[in-house]
Amino acid sequence: MYLGERPGVPRVVFVNDQFLKWDPEHQIKVRIVSARAYHALFMHNMCIRPNAEMLENFGTPDFTIYNAGQFTCNRYTHYMTSSTSIDLNLARKEMVILGTQYASETKKGLFSVMHYLMPKRGILSLHSGCNMGKGGDVALFFGLSGTGKTTLSTDHNLFLIGDDEHCWSDNGVLNIEGGCYAKCIDLLREKEPDIWNAIKFGTVLENIVFDEHTREVDYSDKSVTENTRASYPIEHVPNAKILCLGPHPKNVAGTEDGIKEPTATFSACFGAAFIMIHPTEYAAMLAEKMQKHGATCWLVNTGWSGGRYSSLTSFHLLNDLRSLMVYTRL
Repeated sequence: MYLGERPGVPRVVFVNDQFLKWDPEHQIKVRIVSARAYHALFMHNMCIRPNAEMLENFGTPDFTIYNAGQFTCNRYTHYMTSSTSIDLNLARKEMVILGTQYASETKKGLFSVMHYLMPKRGILSLHSGCNMGKGGDVALFFGLSGTGKTTLSTDHNLFLIGDDEHCWSDNGVLNIEGGCYAKCIDLLREKEPDIWNAIKFGTVLENIVFDEHTREVDYSDKSVTENTRASYPIEHVPNAKILCLGPHPKNVAGTEDGIKEPTATFSACFGAAFIMIHPTEYAAMLAEKMQKHGATCWLVNTGWSGGRYSSLTSFHLLNDLRSLMVYTRL
């Protein structure tokens, strides 16, 4: 009832009717009901935005999310261990978010749904960035959050298909989303001009610190968290390929991020938090598609080189790697 009206207390809610997948014939219709305008704007950026005609004929959504993140759970009730609860019901095609105002929970919830629905249709869902060279060659960049997928896939010399979530079908690759979700800690115009220029009116900035008088953002400030983010429509990137579709990939790169101390880590399919069936099923689909379409796989270090993380000889590799990848595809 938190999202509904109570006697004498009118409640304003924000409703987004949008789409997932850029294939017009097989799009997923989603309805997102939010208590906060912030969450509604975030998902407006991240999902595919319909035109007036598409909204007029939207009909019944395929999946609905209720985001009441300001309303905390009673952690003393049965089966609850905290004040946060994110519940996904595939039978009812609904998801409820309580006790967390992290906007990306909605995005991640829909990605989990896609990881369940797509394999049933013979389509592989991927946690990856994707771009296309001028000759039509497509590259996928697999990786955990924060490993450089957005940086590697966003380059003015290449066509951006998407930065985070994709499907690989019999027809090629396509973006699931309609926006980008870029890390912006230590963001500099000189190093990442495409991401810098994409941050404009309509962008949602998360966890950043800014001067209240000049409204100038300090991207180097980590006082809230290092996970500072920018959410913007993919159309903010001038070289985005609209529609966000491409042929079968020729290159598949797995990115491994640098951490502050050497630590063994593993996440199935570069996205264990999202996968809904056994990881070997996704792996088998990926192997079959790579073999069928002759894709080459590379493991890429996007962390540091030349010693320990804190040493003077260490340096970040992302921009060098991106330049190398662009050069080999021109």
